[in-house]
Amino acid sequence: MKIGLISDIHGHTQAFKQALALFERLSVDHILCAGDLVDFHTQKAAHEVIEVLRTRQIPCVKGNHDAWWLETEQQAPLPPHHRLYLPSEDKTYLESLPLEWRTEWAGLRLYMTHASPGSLLNGLYFRNKDYLQQTATAANADVVIVGHTHLAAHMQVGQTHIYNPGAVWSEFTEENATCAVLTLPDLLFQVYDLRTDTLRMVSAIIS
Repeated sequence: MKIGLISDIHGHTQAFKQALALFERLSVDHILCAGDLVDFHTQKAAHEVIEVLRTRQIPCVKGNHDAWWLETEQQAPLPPHHRLYLPSEDKTYLESLPLEWRTEWAGLRLYMTHASPGSLLNGLYFRNKDYLQQTATAANADVVIVGHTHLAAHMQVGQTHIYNPGAVWSEFTEENATCAVLTLPDLLFQVYDLRTDTLRMVSAIIS
């Protein structure tokens, strides 16, 4: 089973469409999105991203930028250049996004959240050994999928494998525009560069 992984789209439709096209060429069975669909100043693009995710019923969790937009939208009126206006159905969709998502595929328990269990901001890095262990315990899953850091990575804690596909795009890490494909139950993790449409990283479990 092939799973296309995306995160941190930040309303960038071109890179998002590139990722979807790549997944189609690779014949993935499912697509998962680890949050941060929208960003400020990207109204039309954000709507297009949400519409695709909603109509294709792609499982997605809420990211910190999604939550920030909802909080800002509820505050006192701001100047137009400080606001991201979305149709009411887009707002409803963002509000409905869960903070975490679970399923079981190919005999493996999958858990997805944006940054880490219980937090939209505390990202996971190789050096945070204690926090990685806490994450593995809290997730209680074989496969954990996260985003937020914009860095593609595969981290292992005991029998728990933590995967981050990196960022589809952001104005801060445009050079790291990536998505990934995770093959189950083999746990083959392939990261693709969306700028060059080439394979950047491969991580496999050798039995």
